[in-house]
Amino acid sequence: LRGPDAPVTLDSPPENQGLPLDVVRALRGAPKGLLWDSPHDNRSMRRVKKLAEGLEGEESDDARSARRVLARYAHDLYEPGNRELIAELGWDTDSFIRSAAVSEEPGDLDRLDDLLTSRASPLELAFLHSALGTVAGGRTIASETKALLARRPTRRRAAS
Repeated sequence: LRGPDAPVTLDSPPENQGLPLDVVRALRGAPKGLLWDSPHDNRSMRRVKKLAEGLEGEESDDARSARRVLARYAHDLYEPGNRELIAELGWDTDSFIRSAAVSEEPGDLDRLDDLLTSRASPLELAFLHSALGTVAGGRTIASETKALLARRPTRRRAAS
């Protein structure tokens, strides 16, 4: 059940879902210009979102914690003003952000940088960014990714 009458919990799916937070975590360190030429260029991101739609699996603990921190922060920042507006307009609700959707986790934004940093190795991220650049529009591997891959030792066949 979705919509205004749906029960809200900490794990309720977002109504306007973008990329999964774990995908965002992996993309945070992507080379500049890998997926777009400007902030208004969404062609590549549409391809990445389409690719991510088919992904299945559990969200990481870090992503869940980040979501709870953000929910708490938004509630603490906006809900007092929301309640004033509700009272002023006489709306039949006591909150915009239902308390069930807010965790006891503090809304400390300083934690977000750590929670939203990928735990993948530099080589795993270089591989992902290279593949995404190809899928998202045929972009070439960025120079820093090439340099990382070039440092990777290769195994040579033993001479016979």
